[in-house]
Amino acid sequence: MNRDIERLNDGKEKIVGYEGINTDITERKNIEHELRKANDFFKNLIDSSVDGIIAADIKGNIVIFNKVAEKLLGYKAGEVIGKLHITGIYPPGVAKDIMKKLRSKEFGGVGKLETTQSTLVDKDGEHIPINISTAIVYEDGKEIATVGIFTDLREKLRMERELRASEEDYRRLFEYVRCGVYISTKEGKFIDANKALLDMLEYESKEEFLEIDITGDLYLRPEDRQRFQEMIERSGHVIDYEVDFKRKNGKAISVLLTSHVRYDNQGSVLGYEGIIVDQSQRKRMERKLRASEEDYKNLFDHVGCGVFISTKEGKFIDANQSLLDMLGYENKEEFLEIDITRDIYLRPEDRQRFQEMIEQKGHVIDYEVDFKRKDGKAISVLLTSHVRYDQDGNVSGYEGINVDQSQRKEMEKKLKEAHDFLNKTIHSSPNPIMATDMKGNIIIWNRAAEEALGCKAEDVIGKMNIEKIYSEGDARKVMQMMRGPEYGGVGKLRAYPITYVREDGQIVEGNLSASIIYDAKGNEVASVGIFVDLGESLEMERRLRQTQEQLLQSEKLAAMGENRDFS
Repeated sequence: MNRDIERLNDGKEKIVGYEGINTDITERKNIEHELRKANDFFKNLIDSSVDGIIAADIKGNIVIFNKVAEKLLGYKAGEVIGKLHITGIYPPGVAKDIMKKLRSKEFGGVGKLETTQSTLVDKDGEHIPINISTAIVYEDGKEIATVGIFTDLREKLRMERELRASEEDYRRLFEYVRCGVYISTKEGKFIDANKALLDMLEYESKEEFLEIDITGDLYLRPEDRQRFQEMIERSGHVIDYEVDFKRKNGKAISVLLTSHVRYDNQGSVLGYEGIIVDQSQRKRMERKLRASEEDYKNLFDHVGCGVFISTKEGKFIDANQSLLDMLGYENKEEFLEIDITRDIYLRPEDRQRFQEMIEQKGHVIDYEVDFKRKDGKAISVLLTSHVRYDQDGNVSGYEGINVDQSQRKEMEKKLKEAHDFLNKTIHSSPNPIMATDMKGNIIIWNRAAEEALGCKAEDVIGKMNIEKIYSEGDARKVMQMMRGPEYGGVGKLRAYPITYVREDGQIVEGNLSASIIYDAKGNEVASVGIFVDLGESLEMERRLRQTQEQLLQSEKLAAMGENRDFS
């Protein structure tokens, strides 16, 4: 209660009493309380907004600056409210441009500016891209303030840049990967295909290719298309489905087809997309490999000396008929059960000496030793063998040949035949084989080496040093590795990644397996190498991984899009 009191005086200035008015101010107190509550509510509401909110009076002085604005621009509200002009948080001219648009009818009506992209400047001077919606606040028809609500666009713009980059990467991958890439409908039409697929199937025009009927024009056997669809729609994907397609000219081509299903938003099958790998070269290589294996098997079985493969512990794993005949065994199963040290060596200590030599050097050549036949009769042989290693580089056994010294002359003839056969084998090998003397002069250069490395045998044998074939310094490095024990044992180099430079400058990538050849005295006389060209395989693997990663990324982005739609 509020009291207004006046003193009452008599005529002689003597106080005789008081008079006044008592006013009840409870209602005013209640109103002030409710106003404070409302003010606190709206302040908390503004500070709780996920968007930045800034308001300025009609002179441009900032009067509201919420928590999001503080975080985004680096100012505390106390640093700007009543102290900083609105133009201080915009690049030059931007604040005036916004006010101009606010007073225009073109951007949402007079007094309103619908969401538009703009820029703010933070405390450190960094420009921050935003989306802003703003309005003029009126009172009795007069402008009294402006208020803006804005969203930080940096993360969105970053994601858009990454998405564009990802799409560009995908498109480059799609166009330039060396295997065929396609997108097709369920009904049997291509939607898109890369140049590698057109080249593979010998179509010059993409427009023409997109018009073909997949079942009728692509599959050599139309029923294979139906089988493909049954598999892919049952599991959602197929991996390495081997099938015969036909080129534009009707010629068959064997391919591996790896694909997955494309779905619409309702989960119905739209079509398929995937990669197609030409298997023609692999098929040719498989045929050559089978022929090579057959040649090796024929050599193993029919060469006139005893050929064996054994364990380190002293058991035969395999042996040819010549060895069985030499040692008087009729049954191969029985032979594979004997103990080598006890049943083959006339003097068991010779077996121990053999193992010490071969595991020290990686091989033995013409080790003269006395064996015994099944009937116990001694037989003098020359044993030539090399070590077999497991995948960890440990000695797992030995393989080699045993030559009956009593038939040396006859065997020399047969060995000459075997040499000729081996020479043919070398020159028929699908892999490049080359040999040099210890000065690096090339002495063997097979047909596969001619094809892979681009040099004719007559141009290199006795005329070219191996250093001209390797990249600079690689020849010496290879020889150093062969002389050390770390890369397959002394005298050996196994599956070492290397590149060669053809005369036309083309780089050929592959694995080199090589060994040093020693004479009877253990002197180095030559080196021989077998090169496996992996260039196309390595490139295909790199492209395939990139394609799979991109396709996986695309699926993730699609899944994110679907999740965003559901939300």
